[in-house]
Amino acid sequence: LPAGALVHGVRVYYHVPGATGSVTTWLTRYDGAGTFADLMGPVTTNTGGYYSQYFALTPEETIDPFTYSYALNPRMEGTDVKVCGVRVFYAY
Repeated sequence: LPAGALVHGVRVYYHVPGATGSVTTWLTRYDGAGTFADLMGPVTTNTGGYYSQYFALTPEETIDPFTYSYALNPRMEGTDVKVCGVRVFYAY
């Protein structure tokens, strides 16, 4: 993301084939000195198919690549749960 971009949120695309399962997706900021901050960590709520869910980032984050690095970290919970993609919504 470009310096100065304002991140509004993320949309998670996923598949939960059964009655249970979820995807947790963190947007994490690292300072390079061993400290990090999870800016968001929402859990999806739909099961039994293909879905997408939008999660707003509150407060919104202004990207500062000179001070921090950023990562999207998804974790699947459940049998055969799949992440199909994560899209970042931002304004520049």
